[in-house]
Amino acid sequence: MAVFVLAFLAYANAIRLVVGRTELPAAFFGLLTFVCYLHDRKLAVFAFFFLALLSKESAVTIPAVILLYEYLFRKRVGRWAYVIFAGLVLAYLALRFAVLGGFAAMHQTGMLDQQDVFRRALTVIKVLGYYLRLLVIPWPLTPDYSAVPLPVSALTPGVMLPLAVILVLLTVVWKLRSTAGAVAFAILWFFVTILPVSNVISIGAFLGERFLYLPSLSLSLLAAGVMYHALARKAREGERPREP
Repeated sequence: MAVFVLAFLAYANAIRLVVGRTELPAAFFGLLTFVCYLHDRKLAVFAFFFLALLSKESAVTIPAVILLYEYLFRKRVGRWAYVIFAGLVLAYLALRFAVLGGFAAMHQTGMLDQQDVFRRALTVIKVLGYYLRLLVIPWPLTPDYSAVPLPVSALTPGVMLPLAVILVLLTVVWKLRSTAGAVAFAILWFFVTILPVSNVISIGAFLGERFLYLPSLSLSLLAAGVMYHALARKAREGERPREP
């Protein structure tokens, strides 16, 4: 993971730009939330989750990630934990409303507010395609994506190709959910954590490399999941009795 962080060029946007530095503490506290959950440190889970929310609102996806983990790895779902998560989110929203006078700052509404539902869906697909490409090939990079044209038709390559890739990945998740949960979890990590900044709700920033900071962990999880299942399969084959 450390080598990946050093090598991944798209992180430069999150580290260099002042506006992007909220991604670092949000990812830090968000990951601590997940790690503490794995070690059953309940008080620390909720404390770190609230700190992650205070760092950046996109940390709201962490409980969803935990829920997916419990489903894919057949863990016992602690319903009261999600009640507490919901309470912390409500407390955060109340605090945000008191400070900002609303749930969104003035600069967080932009050109996407004028889109209808269909064009917004096309925009989400195109944006997800950009992020998936940046995960694999982090080039070219830019601090400003305002020159990227918004999609006007579902029949353009900028929409059709990302849609095909997304459908393939979700099909892989469905196929592997029971036999390779770690791989399915890694793929879903990306989609869940990128969702708040995918323009489902206009946030005033059409695209931003800094938004990949937490979602890009999916590559490390994917590499670990593939390696784990490959080694497990090899071990099972080694245990089979040899034919005389």
